[in-house]
Amino acid sequence: MSAGRIDRSCSDQGIPGFASHGQNQAKATKAVRGGVSCHPARRWPPKEPFDDLPTDVAREHVQMVSSSRDEYSIDFRENIDGAMTRAPIGYAAFKQGWQPNRSVQIENVGTTDVHNPWLTVNGRRNWRTLESIVAEAARGAETDPERARAIWEFARKHRFHACTWDNECSDAIKALNVYGYTLCGNQALMLDDLWTAAGLQTRRAFPRDHVVGEVFYDGGYHLMDGDEHIIFLLRDNKTIASAEDIVRDHDLVKRTHTYGIGSADSRRMDDFSGSLYGYEGDRGKKFESLTRH
Repeated sequence: MSAGRIDRSCSDQGIPGFASHGQNQAKATKAVRGGVSCHPARRWPPKEPFDDLPTDVAREHVQMVSSSRDEYSIDFRENIDGAMTRAPIGYAAFKQGWQPNRSVQIENVGTTDVHNPWLTVNGRRNWRTLESIVAEAARGAETDPERARAIWEFARKHRFHACTWDNECSDAIKALNVYGYTLCGNQALMLDDLWTAAGLQTRRAFPRDHVVGEVFYDGGYHLMDGDEHIIFLLRDNKTIASAEDIVRDHDLVKRTHTYGIGSADSRRMDDFSGSLYGYEGDRGKKFESLTRH
C-alpha cells in the first residue's frame, strides 16, 4: 500500500443494556433460485443504534500508512470486548450491545493506486480464498472428523438466515466477507466448498423443501446442517447420522433441538424437521460450486 491514512472511530469502555424485542415469522412461501429450493427469511425489527452510556467518550485515531502492511491496536481499559456483549449466535441475526471499533476509513492520500486493501483482526478474517478460510476455520484440527466439524461450526457461526433471492451469497467469499447472510441453499453450497477445499469428500442430501449436504469421514457420510444449526446423533449418542440414517429413523430428528440456540423448544418444529427426510433415491450427486473468487 502506498502512502495512505487510516481513520478509526471507537468508544471508550461502557456496555449498554440489551433491549428485548419480538419477532415476526414471514408468511410461509417457497421459491426456487438457480434450481435450489429456498425458504423465506425471518423478519426482525431493524437493529437498534448503539446506546452509549453517559460515561462513554468517543475517540478517534489517525495513522499514516506507507508500507504494504500496517497495524494498529485498540487500548482496552477494562476486561470487556464486543463479543462478550453479543447474544448467542443462532438461526436469526444476533444482537451485540457494544463495539469497541465502530468504523475504519481508509483514504489514499498518495499518488500510487491502492489495489484491494484488506483488513484482518487479531490474525483472523484473512478470507481472500477458500483455502485461507479453511486455514482459520480448521486451525488445530488434526483428523478428518475434527476438520469437518470445525468447518461446520465456523460456517454456521458466521452467518444468519436471510437472503435477497439471488445467488450472490452462494459465493462463499462474498457470503463471509460482504453479506453475512445465507439461506439453506446458499449455506449448503458454502459449506460444501469449504469442506472440499479442506480435502474432504462431500455429497448432496435430499430433504424436501430444504437444502443440506453431507461430508465423508471414518468410512461413512455424516449430515451437518449449517442453516438450521443441527447435527443428529445415532442411538449411540456419539456418531453423527447420515441422511440415510435419518430417513430410516425420524426420531433422530424429533429428539433434537432444531433451528439453533436462539429458538424455543418446539415439538411441532422438531416433528416438521423430521418429516423433510424421506428421499430414498440415488445419493451420488454433488453440489455445483458458485464461488468465483
